[in-house]
Amino acid sequence: MLNGEAYFSVHKDKSKRFTVSTPFDIKAEVLGTEFNMEAYAADSSVRTTLVSGSIRLSFLDDNQKHKSFLMKPNEEFTYNQYTKKVKVDKPYIPTQTSWKDGLVVFRNTPFNEALKVLSKRFNVEFIVKTTSYITTPSQDLSMDSTYN
Repeated sequence: MLNGEAYFSVHKDKSKRFTVSTPFDIKAEVLGTEFNMEAYAADSSVRTTLVSGSIRLSFLDDNQKHKSFLMKPNEEFTYNQYTKKVKVDKPYIPTQTSWKDGLVVFRNTPFNEALKVLSKRFNVEFIVKTTSYITTPSQDLSMDSTYN
């Protein structure tokens, strides 16, 4: 069971099934691929980013029905454990996978999201005393940088 974040590179082998389970109602059946999965028990959502190949995600929807989604390369699938809602995006892949190479990459990343990433990567807590830095969706305070 994955409780954290992991990067997988799995070669296709029909005789051996590879499945990643999470603390939530979602799991990934790997069909020969490279992908990143972030599933922290303390967070409300699971984020899966497909680099290449394909994976099938199985999850419960908001009506408690079993659903599945076949991901395509360069897609990001986010599943909220509490609302059972899903969101599919096309992110800049290095923002999700560069951690495995010791880097942190930001591309149009909201300030509060950047702080969350930095807190997780470096095990530090940020205290923002100036409320003007706390962004709302209508504000445009984002970061574009690479750090190591």
